[in-house]
Amino acid sequence: MEPLVVCDETNDSTRVISEVAAKEEQTTRNRSRVIIGNKRLSINKRIIIATASIFLIVMGAVLGKYAFKSSTTDTPSGIAKADEKPPIEEKKLVPTLIGSTEGIAKQRIADNGFILGNVSNQYSDNMAKGVVISQTPKANTPYEKNAKIDLILSQGKKIVQVAVPELTGKTVDEAESILNGLKLKLGVTSLVEQDNGNSKGKKSKGKKSKNSREEIFAQSKQVGTLVDIGTAINVSYYGD
Repeated sequence: MEPLVVCDETNDSTRVISEVAAKEEQTTRNRSRVIIGNKRLSINKRIIIATASIFLIVMGAVLGKYAFKSSTTDTPSGIAKADEKPPIEEKKLVPTLIGSTEGIAKQRIADNGFILGNVSNQYSDNMAKGVVISQTPKANTPYEKNAKIDLILSQGKKIVQVAVPELTGKTVDEAESILNGLKLKLGVTSLVEQDNGNSKGKKSKGKKSKNSREEIFAQSKQVGTLVDIGTAINVSYYGD
């Protein structure tokens, strides 16, 4: 009787299949690990990117706020800020100064919060010398505080002077006509009578001689002297 031989082919096949299955399972596990690792890496990347983005946003906000504060702090004084309203200038009414003396006008200007500006002079036929005849700005005008007010003071009437004319050798009538033409006046006329070498003087204010031979020989103001218009010139003349 021949010995019984058992075939191991079936066992070998089973072993091979088991080894292949084990390798495939190990490969699948490795792949799963790689996928999980990649997923974790992707999640970590996303977290890092999100964290970096939040950090950049916060830093940008902080830097922007600082830059805004710096720009508003460094704004030149002559340029108004966009959200800042310009200060309202206080205004007051200009006081009436015409007719006041210079000293009183200065005091009123200071008392009302203004400053004295330019002071000039001008002749006036109606206002006494040293009195304010004009002001700028005009009275009761709203004006900024500490602003300047200009004044014009009266110099009084403008005095015109003329030269005294030559009156000797003229009659009283002729002298009066000449003086009137220069806006001067004939003053006291003194008649000096001649009688045998003796002379007697008679004075008559504004009296005119009817004798054309009576000529003036003396006058109270020297010829060529400058006098104010309206000045009276006294004369003396000879008569019989």
